[in-house]
Amino acid sequence: MKKKFLFFAASIFSLTFAACSDNDDPNQKPNPEPASKVDYGVFIVNAGNMYSNIDGSLGYIEFGSGDVFQNLFKEANNNATIGDTFNSGYVDGDYIYLAVTDSKVIHVIDRKTFELIKTISTSAGPRQITSYNGMVYVTLFGQPGSVVEIDPSSLEITRSIEVGPLPEYIVPFKGNLYVAVSDGYGDGSQASITVIDPASFNVTRNITGIVNPVNLATNGNQLYVCSQGQYLSEYPYTQYNYGVYEIKDNVLSEKLCEATYIYINNDKLYFMDASYSYGEDHNYSYGVLDTKNNKASKWINSEDGVDYPVAIGVDPVEGRVIILSYELGEGGYASYTTPGYAKLYTSDGQLIGKYNTGVGVTNMFFNVAD
Repeated sequence: MKKKFLFFAASIFSLTFAACSDNDDPNQKPNPEPASKVDYGVFIVNAGNMYSNIDGSLGYIEFGSGDVFQNLFKEANNNATIGDTFNSGYVDGDYIYLAVTDSKVIHVIDRKTFELIKTISTSAGPRQITSYNGMVYVTLFGQPGSVVEIDPSSLEITRSIEVGPLPEYIVPFKGNLYVAVSDGYGDGSQASITVIDPASFNVTRNITGIVNPVNLATNGNQLYVCSQGQYLSEYPYTQYNYGVYEIKDNVLSEKLCEATYIYINNDKLYFMDASYSYGEDHNYSYGVLDTKNNKASKWINSEDGVDYPVAIGVDPVEGRVIILSYELGEGGYASYTTPGYAKLYTSDGQLIGKYNTGVGVTNMFFNVAD
């Protein structure tokens, strides 16, 4: 998830991961053969920069070889562009769903060839995607925001329900759909975790008492939410009141740790504190929460991390961790017009490799053989 103040804008069976490189990546393949990389790897979501007329793109890192591929959507579809502010993707069966927020479309592409099957237009910007009980669900980032249900057999929107302003992540948990309704551009009074019964497609509960909830993460037994907090209205616009909470029996816990990004894998919840303060030195921190006791500890030192972290993900098979980052540009600030990168670590924080991404790197989603 991108920081609202700053930007315009969820799996591996691998033998080894190839060595790292910087901008001139010897492993990067300009013209990939799609059939060679459909089993094990991670898709990289690059939002681009619509204000600079830079297209978003879909990248891929193949875990078995370490090969890096760029522009999969464009190359498979006669140079077609994904659209403005490509925000997230999701693998479901033979399809990949791509949420393109500012273009208000969901592209459905073939999982193996990446060829476009259908583009679904939406009333507001699609943001995050999940599936449950044979159906696909997408949050629409509007005011009011909503959740739509897509039937994969017809690729049609079958139901829609309003959930509050600017919904972000959506996850299935214990028979319900949980939605982080951020109210990120408002005063926060309408922020909540909204619970939807997928059978009736009605809202059954709104869990309040949290500011700007964005990320949701579940291991099936536990559910966590990460609040992005608030920003001072004056210089240096510091981000505050952010952190991680557990939702248990539809009640929020006390704050467990300060973080702006989270990702869960079994009994470990990895988190990053990449909070914002304009004009000040960045002091990022990286930790792991033991979900058996909700105790947090340091994962890696800040100097072992990345320049400007924007997302974290975990391979649920081998437990390795990926962090996405912008490169730093002039003045030490994040560059929104040049390619970013991904770093891969072991579960205990040892760096395995660094790999190129596209412009506006913002998210990732995993690809595992069925």
